Amino acid sequence: MHLPSRSAHRGKPRTQRNPKNIPPSAEAANDRPRIGCIGTGRISRIHDMPGVWKYDQARIIAVCDLDANRAEAARTLALDGARIVACLCAWPASVTQRAERLTQDRQSRLFDLYDCARAAENQIVWVAANQTGTTGGLRFLGQSKVVGPGGEVLARTWAKAGLAVAEVDVDAEIERARLVLHHLDERRPELYADKP
Repeated sequence: MHLPSRSAHRGKPRTQRNPKNIPPSAEAANDRPRIGCIGTGRISRIHDMPGVWKYDQARIIAVCDLDANRAEAARTLALDGARIVACLCAWPASVTQRAERLTQDRQSRLFDLYDCARAAENQIVWVAANQTGTTGGLRFLGQSKVVGPGGEVLARTWAKAGLAVAEVDVDAEIERARLVLHHLDERRPELYADKP
């Protein structure tokens, strides 16, 4: 598959089968387009994405909200070289212990916790986009956010629909986060138990 440079796509989203080319900003860090694939993440155990698909000209990374609370999915992507992971979510508020305000909901706390943990433990930039509003009997949290490699929330939308924007020098921030402790290099896989 040949992917032309960003300049050929500037302002013109293209599709190649399922992937959607994300239009670049005017000040992109490089000319490699990022392609988001929706519905190709870990939907079930038999549908695992085999890691980060790599092409010379692009990076394709997919994660769905079912993966946000699975440390292995984020770790696999980070070990495969992902520096930014976008998590596309439809995460609802609690249906068993409803809170008056979404910010006090236990699912709200977990959603924030998982996003910050996935970014910090892998020292990557984590971008979570979550649905807002109500569908059927479900209230969706919103709380889309950009989380830095130290686990700090750099931008968020809270419970309303909106756009979370953060300017991040991804390489510099990841390098700074990994300067003293490089979590991926400090893994001890030989100590992991082999379990089915």
